[in-house]
Amino acid sequence: MYGLATGNWGIWQAGSILGILGASQIPDEWGLEFAGTLALIAVIVPMLDHRAARWAAVVAAMVAILTYSLPLKLNLTAAILAAIVVGILADRSSKVMR
Repeated sequence: MYGLATGNWGIWQAGSILGILGASQIPDEWGLEFAGTLALIAVIVPMLDHRAARWAAVVAAMVAILTYSLPLKLNLTAAILAAIVVGILADRSSKVMR
């Protein structure tokens, strides 16, 4: 019962200690936005294991940057929609090529 949980607990504790010690190295003026960005990167990078996912991520980033001036942060909605379309098309094209 404790076998896998013990390893998980140890990794959790090590990560918490690293976070506590590393947090003091980040300047206060960077704020929570920096931590949020790091969290998103940590979640997204492992998902980029397929060609379609990489294409979708690149297109989403480009659309978000190019449409940054849209009101109400609609650039994020445009980026999401573009990533969905590109991801689906890239996935379908890779299945056709097989």
